[in-house]
Parts: sequence; C-alpha cells; structure tokens
Amino acid sequence: MEIKKLNPKPKYIINDWGRINNYKSYRETLRLQSVESGYQLLQQNILNGFNPKYYIVTHFNDGGDNKRLQLRRVNPIYVEKDLLEVKKKLMQLLYGRGWDQMKRRCRCFFTIEYGKSILKPHFNLLMERPPKVYDNVKSLETLFNKTLPTKALCLWKNSSKVQPIELFNNDIVTLNRYINKENNYFNQTLPINCNDYVKPSKKNSKTKDNSYVF
Repeated sequence: MEIKKLNPKPKYIINDWGRINNYKSYRETLRLQSVESGYQLLQQNILNGFNPKYYIVTHFNDGGDNKRLQLRRVNPIYVEKDLLEVKKKLMQLLYGRGWDQMKRRCRCFFTIEYGKSILKPHFNLLMERPPKVYDNVKSLETLFNKTLPTKALCLWKNSSKVQPIELFNNDIVTLNRYINKENNYFNQTLPINCNDYVKPSKKNSKTKDNSYVF
C-alpha cells in the first residue's frame, strides 16, 4: 500500500509583495527584547511604589572644541558616570548634605537618548515629588535650566523642559514610550547605576514604607 507524503507546512508565508509575514530579523528580535526589559523594569518599579510626579528632559553639552569631551559624550560608560554626578548635584541642591542617607527623598528613574544628534545626548527623568519649595514647574525649570548646570558642568544651560506627570494620567505604557523609546540592543539607554529601585513591600513588615535600593 502506497503511503502518500503529506505536504510539509511552509516555514514562512510569503505575501503578495514577496515579503515574509510577521518576520523579524535577529537584530529586531534583540531590540524588542531590550525594549521589553526596559518596560518591565519601570513597570515593576511603579507597581512597587515608585510614584513619579514630573517628567524632565535635559541635554548634555556636546563637548565644544574639546576632543576628549566629544569622545566622552559618545562613550556610554562615561555618560553614565556624568549622569551619576548630575544626580548627586541635583540631590544636594534639593536636600543638602546627607541626601543619600535620607529614606524620604524623591526617587529618580533616568534613561539616556541621542535623538538626531550623535554627539549630544540628553536624559529623560521621571522624578517623584521634590521638597515643597521646588514642587512646581516654574521652580524646577529654574533649577534645571539655571542652577544645576553651574554645578554639573556637563550640562547645557536652558536646555531643560519640565512637565507634570498628570499630563500622562500616570499611565505606565505612556511613560514607557516616552523614556524608553530609543532603547534597543545596540543603544542601551538605561543607566542602571543611576536609577532608584523600589523593593516589593513585605506583608509582615512593621512599616508600610517601601525600601530603597541605590
């Protein structure tokens, strides 16, 4: 008795344009995995208690005519080091000395982007409620545009924009799209060492406050 061979299912389905339906290259797959990781990191932080109130964009300078600084701007290791210094100066301006020992300071979540520039990165910042004196758009814009660049010299003056999170209705998906939009396998935009991460609260904890990881 002759056994008829079944036609194997095609590995790909070609559409009318000669393209493979739903095909993703290896590079695109890696990019999507990196984006998803960034999304999950912020989402978990928010679910654990991170409560951003302001979305802030600030630009690094391009290094001017200094070749060393120009190269520093395109090196992700040094960009993250500079951002750590920016965060340090920002917290000192907000809280003074000993800010790193405070349990009730505003927490920060950064990403780094280049946009259309290859020499001048900028950072996106989701920041929780700052001290009352700075808790408005006008005061924060003065802080980021005027004061902070005099302390963190890697920043440009008058390059910051501050928006209240209420514009995004605290929607996690929207926040992720804003700060993780350039994240991919070849452009890791998350400065892991700069961000504040919130541990899940323990059910049997004596206090209701979430813990910090720095």
